[in-house]
Amino acid sequence: MMNFKKIYDFNAGSVCCGLAAAFVLLGCSDWDEHFDSNSQIVPTADKTVWQNIVERPDLTQFKALAEKAGMASTLDDVNSYTVWAPRNGSFNYDSINALSDVKLLKEFVQNHVAHYSYSISGADSMRVVMLNEKKKYYVGRNGHYTIGGVSISDPNIAGNNGFLHVTSAPMLYRSSIFESLNNELYPIDSISDYIHSYDVRELDLDQSTEGPIVDGERTYLDSVYVEYNRYLLNGPFINEEDSSYTMIVPDNGAWEKARNAIKKYYNYIPKFKYLDGTADSERNKNTKETATINADYLRDSMATRMVMDNLFINNNVKDNGKLNNYVGDGVLGADSLVFTNGTTIYRNDAAELMRGTKRHETSNGYMFITDTLRWQPWNSWNPVIKIEGETAEVSSSDGVVSYNRERVGLGQQNPAVSGKVSNSMFLNVTARANRNPKIDFYLPNLRSTEYNVFVVVVPNNITNIYDPVPRKNQLQFIIGNNDGDGNLTTWGWQDKKLVQINNNRIGSFLGDVVENDPTKVDTLYVGTISFPIAYSGYSATGNFNPFLRIEDCVERWTGQVTSDLRLDCIILVPTELDAFLREHPDYYANTGKTSIPMKPKD
Repeated sequence: MMNFKKIYDFNAGSVCCGLAAAFVLLGCSDWDEHFDSNSQIVPTADKTVWQNIVERPDLTQFKALAEKAGMASTLDDVNSYTVWAPRNGSFNYDSINALSDVKLLKEFVQNHVAHYSYSISGADSMRVVMLNEKKKYYVGRNGHYTIGGVSISDPNIAGNNGFLHVTSAPMLYRSSIFESLNNELYPIDSISDYIHSYDVRELDLDQSTEGPIVDGERTYLDSVYVEYNRYLLNGPFINEEDSSYTMIVPDNGAWEKARNAIKKYYNYIPKFKYLDGTADSERNKNTKETATINADYLRDSMATRMVMDNLFINNNVKDNGKLNNYVGDGVLGADSLVFTNGTTIYRNDAAELMRGTKRHETSNGYMFITDTLRWQPWNSWNPVIKIEGETAEVSSSDGVVSYNRERVGLGQQNPAVSGKVSNSMFLNVTARANRNPKIDFYLPNLRSTEYNVFVVVVPNNITNIYDPVPRKNQLQFIIGNNDGDGNLTTWGWQDKKLVQINNNRIGSFLGDVVENDPTKVDTLYVGTISFPIAYSGYSATGNFNPFLRIEDCVERWTGQVTSDLRLDCIILVPTELDAFLREHPDYYANTGKTSIPMKPKD
């Protein structure tokens, strides 16, 4: 769950509190879930933990830093605390003293103080949550005690409000991934600024105490604020200490380089026409509508989204744990990496993505800084698009067809038919009145790129073992989309060339006839077409998708053909992937990934 940090401000009449209070005055209820069951009761003694610190000549440096950070009164209070204080000379006092008040408090003083009382003895181990929410592991073994990997040289100095333990050195402070998104170590402020643009700090009206109205505005005697990040509300939880994530972090150059490379796949134009309700322009000549969008804003947003979608990895999922031991040497050792958006990339792509990265360990995982996001486009912003027949959005132009979804259940497929029906379902289109059926499939999420188009056809005897004569389909294909100016255009294949069709003559177009092999679930190559504008990203504003018309064109009824259409799916493969597969024929070998259809050789 997202950690909503509550911050209390006891400055009467104010609606804003100081940063120091933001780290000190945390509601105790926020800590309850972290308190270890091994916590001891408050011991009986004459002095407070703070007084015991003050009386130690070997803790004068820690005392001075705690006073500067505003922790003296806290540790002198009735509430119980445990302090692990490093001895004088075990750390660079000057550099720590030079930290800002906020950093000094959170990264040093609170890194050595925990709520409740923890005494130590014998062979034991437990996890302790410090005031800054960092987890430290205490281990006791053979009379030797450590906390956060640091030796405890003088344990169990009891006070009336807790314990003091003197350590031989300070405990290492590590920021979380979220806290590390700054420009201190690496030039990553581009992505840092983007994520932090979602930071929210809100006044919690239910828990704040109202004061008088001053100058017409409500004031508060004490104010409670809630801080969170809207981008991380539903994960990835890179700000949670109990999480374990890996984040691929592009530096400023990689961020801009990736966004600029992606933008060409998301070419939008301010205005374009589309057909409302059906893809057919014969029957609905007057249903043209005009869409108006903010093209530049949408292109920029989609480029940023595509970068952000592929940066986060949960280290506890499948083979992702191999990243715990990866040091950037190119030997990843993982068969695959699964990202939080569900994308899986396999051995070669995973190794390529991690190549040349710089590892930075955090309190809740790892950051790998990179100067280049080495993503293959088809794994992210230009994927293969597969449209299942049984779930596709379709329309029938002439009203003389019926269609229904049919299932090929386990053991139902005719053993004489080779191949497999995707998802074991297909769309069955049947004509009425002895007409050749035609049906329009909307093509969602297309990018402004070039695709090879394939249609997978199911034979008529897919489940009928008693049909001795499998019959083939004779099909032609038409695609409707927009040109670069936003005008509606229609295209077909004639003599293996893509030709533009006059929209008023789409019904009389005679294109190339493609026949399927009726002995198998057959993948037909339709043709190659380039889309000048992108359609992906319109989900919030409407359905402006192009269409693919599949039309049966049986010229002569014989026992060898059928007019019914059984359509498994439509697959659009980016031509850049097709070219890559020709150069790397073993690319998908041993990955379990379904093979990608390729354009037939000329």
